[in-house]
Amino acid sequence: GKWRTISANDHVACGIKRDRSIWCWGSNSTGQLGNGTSLNDGPSLTPTKVSFPGKAKSLSLGWQHTCAQTTTDQTYCWGVNYVGQVGIGPIFYDPVLQPTRVL
Repeated sequence: GKWRTISANDHVACGIKRDRSIWCWGSNSTGQLGNGTSLNDGPSLTPTKVSFPGKAKSLSLGWQHTCAQTTTDQTYCWGVNYVGQVGIGPIFYDPVLQPTRVL
C-alpha cells in the first residue's frame, strides 16, 4: 500500500504515506487537517495533504490535535490548544492551523 502508518481519533484520521508526507481527513473544526483551514471550510471526506515541513517519521493524534516528528527528530503539532497541548508556549483559544515546531 501507499501508507506507512495510519492513526485516528474520534473525528479525524491521519496517515504517513510512503514518501513521508502527512495526509489527514475528517473533521476540521479546530484545524485538525493542518493545512491552514478550519471549521468554516468544512470536513475533508478524502485525504488532504498537511503543510508539514519535512519528511514525517511518526505521528500521534490526540483530542482535536496532532503531533508528528520529522526524520531529523523535530516535533511539530497543530490543532486545538485549549490547555497547551500543541506545546508552543502560551495557551490560546484559536486553533493552530498549521504544523508549528515544538522547541
